[in-house]
Amino acid sequence: MNERIPTGVKRLDEILSGGLLKNAINLIVGAPGSGKTILSQQVAFRNATVEKPALYLSTLSEPLDKILRYGESLTFFDRTALREGRVIYEDIGQQLGESGLDEVLRAIDGHLRQARPGIVVLDSFRAFHAMAGDIGAFRQFLYGLVRRLTAAAATSIWNAPYTREHAQVEAEFAIADAIVDLDIKQMAEREVRVIQVLKLRGSGYRSGEHTYRISDGGLEVFPRLAEDHVDSRYQLRREHTATGIAALDELLGEGGFWAGATTETQLERIVSSFGWSVDHPDVHLLSRGVVGMNIDEWVYELLELVERTGAKRIVIDSLPDLEIGAGDPVRFREWVFSVTQRFTRAGISLMFIVEIPELFELHRISDQGISHLADNVILLQYVQDGPELVRALTILKTRAMQHRPIVHRYEITEHGFVLGDVLSLAR
Repeated sequence: MNERIPTGVKRLDEILSGGLLKNAINLIVGAPGSGKTILSQQVAFRNATVEKPALYLSTLSEPLDKILRYGESLTFFDRTALREGRVIYEDIGQQLGESGLDEVLRAIDGHLRQARPGIVVLDSFRAFHAMAGDIGAFRQFLYGLVRRLTAAAATSIWNAPYTREHAQVEAEFAIADAIVDLDIKQMAEREVRVIQVLKLRGSGYRSGEHTYRISDGGLEVFPRLAEDHVDSRYQLRREHTATGIAALDELLGEGGFWAGATTETQLERIVSSFGWSVDHPDVHLLSRGVVGMNIDEWVYELLELVERTGAKRIVIDSLPDLEIGAGDPVRFREWVFSVTQRFTRAGISLMFIVEIPELFELHRISDQGISHLADNVILLQYVQDGPELVRALTILKTRAMQHRPIVHRYEITEHGFVLGDVLSLAR
């Protein structure tokens, strides 16, 4: 198994199956401003030791004074590490600009002999292209650099403002053992930062695009919630989860929902009008605005809240709001499936609230195409009973249980939800 070094970025190591490849060439690419320098420094500070320091080499396109000036504002930047020689910053831009690639190799040789680093960062690698006379000279420099870094048994991190299109033509993409791409995408009216592993030689990793953000703590990554195939069966649970409404439990059959099931329903209520309190010690609220919402970031907040509180019931109000935060309908359906699988396997009852556009006649459960994931579907709607519009409830679906698919009147009183008689509706 290939050895790893941790990145120092929460959850990025999960995507990389443990971290970046040790004693290998790791290429970090992305658009300007995507966070390549910040990520490189996070890895350097996380792994630097006195015995095996991190050597950070800046080139023409990334002047050392700028790297240090902006780096010092980040919380992981440890001045003590610089004083103790655990992290060493050097500028090879002058040799590159005045004497070319051969002098750069000699300068790197000297730094490797003197520092004996465990990690070597080259920022930015693309500057070497500009100073090469032709592609042949650059390839000769590239192979010489690889030989030196391999002999030094150092983990290399090269970052450069490349796009994925450069992977077809630039030689360093073929030489690199790992490639991590940082990108900034426009989704509707907002920008979203995404990180993707393009290559991890001899190792598996979590594929696809994952979102991240940059703060004064550096990069924070939110892996795309996607359940991998697990060769195990769901545990068949015999207990039921009561709704708290005896008549509704009777309609659902056998005393309520199966534990660990999901329920799709639409229910609007104002808690305080019923004399209830959200400050109950066993009730926990997670409230976020839809505008600018990142559903991958939000779901990790939810997972942490569930782990901290031991919650066994979750109500998500509402799915259409979360779809706005997803931006992509295909990604949203994948997300709902993964959330459903995650909580179902944990034996947690999950209730989704979905608002339907039709006031009277129902044509479809939802526009998201996810009703097949639900074990139970409860429909709340208005129906006409003579000259009166009344609230009506119908159990459309209860998986693996008998139920009564009839229309019941219901009312919302100061005591909450009150189920009434069966309605006889004229066609």
